[in-house]
Amino acid sequence: MEKIVSVIIGSDCERTIELCLESVKDSDTIIFIDGGSSDSTPDKLNKFSESNSNLKVYMRPFIKENPNMIAEQRQFYLEILKKDYQDYFSLVLDADEVLHSFKDLRNYIEKYKELGDTYIFSPKMKHLMNNLGTEDATQPEHFVPCRLFKVSNDLEYPNGEHTVLRNKDPDFKYVNIRDVLIWHLAYVGGIWDVINRYSEQVKRGTGHSKQFLDNWYVSHLLGLYPTRKLDVLELPEFLLRYFGIDKDMLYFANRGQLETKHFLMIKEWIEGRKLYADVSFSIIDLGCGMGHFGKAAKTLYPEINYTGFDISEWAINNSPYKNELQLFKQDITQMTISPEASDLVLCIDILEHLQYTELETTLENISKLGYNFIFSIPFIGDPNLENDKTHIIKEEKEWWIEVLSKYFNIQEAPKDWSYHNQILVGQKLK
Repeated sequence: MEKIVSVIIGSDCERTIELCLESVKDSDTIIFIDGGSSDSTPDKLNKFSESNSNLKVYMRPFIKENPNMIAEQRQFYLEILKKDYQDYFSLVLDADEVLHSFKDLRNYIEKYKELGDTYIFSPKMKHLMNNLGTEDATQPEHFVPCRLFKVSNDLEYPNGEHTVLRNKDPDFKYVNIRDVLIWHLAYVGGIWDVINRYSEQVKRGTGHSKQFLDNWYVSHLLGLYPTRKLDVLELPEFLLRYFGIDKDMLYFANRGQLETKHFLMIKEWIEGRKLYADVSFSIIDLGCGMGHFGKAAKTLYPEINYTGFDISEWAINNSPYKNELQLFKQDITQMTISPEASDLVLCIDILEHLQYTELETTLENISKLGYNFIFSIPFIGDPNLENDKTHIIKEEKEWWIEVLSKYFNIQEAPKDWSYHNQILVGQKLK
């Protein structure tokens, strides 16, 4: 596995440094270049070090009057990387930025590590504007130049305010990547931060014209800067948690009501398949959410034995039926509970949330849980597939049938079933 060193540069960053560090805490090494903090940044660095021995702090005072100061700061950490971290992959963040997912970073590097000898990567960036629900809309997509690279002696930062890493080899390539995402938090502090940022940019002579800076300043202060609403479920969970927001509370906000469809679908699945034979009939509901299908099942068939599992502790604890149904917190990719084989196993809108690498093992485990199976999956072409930003696996129906058929006898749902286009019916292989 490739080694990863994350570099953070900043000073007086007490508001964001904890989030920045949290986002890269699984790095093999974290290097922080402190430009001379006089706030509580050093205290927060020390606190992080108490539980993370991979942090190394270097002091290098930032001189605002020096127009090449940023280039010199970046060259300073680059020399450290060249000396001690040859052939590591390095991710560089400003202290007001956070990495969306270290797992995504790791997966990308492992998948494309051979490209590190010929490419420098520019990750996708989202600029949050004014609050956690709004982003910069000046471009369809933003990329931050040359922040992910494999450490080598041929790298350098040229002088200049907005210096960008380059390789001395003229044949070296530079590429934008969407698999690695960085969130920029600099603009969520309000108009007072805009005033400070504008003053510093003017003072330092950043290479932008006075007219450009004036337009930037006024458009931010008066709310004229182009922005668009952001689906907050796209935000990393640790960022929401920092502000006391449970991501699952947001996810289930529009999924909290028992609807007629839950009764209709349960009846179709049970009676349509002629499964309900006697009072010992049992259902296991994987990814049960708040338990709506369980409530519908117990209402229609009071003697049914229903057990629901969901990865969300919030959903289980806030279910209106938690005193009526057997609901348990459980990650279906790591099933540690082995219930008796059930008459019917529900996998409703759950498999598409898994990582590709988790799918086959999970399906093998699911196949041991019962005799009859209902899979509801949004396939390519279904608008629900793209509407939910938490969906990961995006494939055609034929792809899913092929994968599921390794573990189940798969058929398409009867045409008279509700939502039959996204439902597959399975039976345990003999």
